[in-house]
Amino acid sequence: MAVPATAATQDLTAGTFAWPIKTSFMEHLAGPMAAGRWTTTDGATYKDNQLLFPVNVAETTLDADGNGTIVLDGSAHIVAYKGLGAGGSAGLDLTYSDLKLQVQGTKVELVGDYVLSGDPGDKGAQVDRDGDDDVLVTFTLDAPIAVGTDVSAQDRQATAGAGLEGSLLRYKEGQILEGGDVDLVLDFADGKDAGVVEGHKSTGLARASAQLGTLSSEEPSSEGIGILVGVIAGVVALVGTAVAGMPLVLDALKRAGIRL
Repeated sequence: MAVPATAATQDLTAGTFAWPIKTSFMEHLAGPMAAGRWTTTDGATYKDNQLLFPVNVAETTLDADGNGTIVLDGSAHIVAYKGLGAGGSAGLDLTYSDLKLQVQGTKVELVGDYVLSGDPGDKGAQVDRDGDDDVLVTFTLDAPIAVGTDVSAQDRQATAGAGLEGSLLRYKEGQILEGGDVDLVLDFADGKDAGVVEGHKSTGLARASAQLGTLSSEEPSSEGIGILVGVIAGVVALVGTAVAGMPLVLDALKRAGIRL
């Protein structure tokens, strides 16, 4: 049996985990309909449509086979759909914290806590729930972590866990998250540069914006008009449809060709 070692003895010097959740959904949260804003703590940041969490080198433990726990610093808090929740509260108020990556061979689980508050609207019921050490997403590495050798795992396909389903009320456990690829970079003291995480480009909402722009031309496209109708339908549906699930809004956007 391999004996666990501390990050210090492994000469792990730095690291970053990039989590976009789902790029199109993040864009939607930042857009005019949701008007959401992320706030982060303890070194975590929101940049290029994804959340970036620094690795806590001191608390990370990996054994000689590369198995163990990679502890992430920081938390992320999103508030969106202001005034559309119960009693005029936010329709979506969600915090992720105490995040860590559980590594077993090539399988990696993002585990963490969440606190959710909001109003799904379709039943007029306030949702207040939380999760403790729930699996948010899973992904795989090309090979087990070789302790002492830099890791640059880019664009790893992510699958939703029970914690993501419970916290967003949108993505089902086991669902592959298109546009939700994660990055993990670990920099060991091997004299080499492990690189940096990659950003996520704009997708559905940027496309919609471009198509809506055709409405100002002399001959607006039918596709642009269709998008506009879908967005208008989404705005109407948004009244009383506040948590991330937003079935009516999402359905309207999907019909317009925008997938969150």
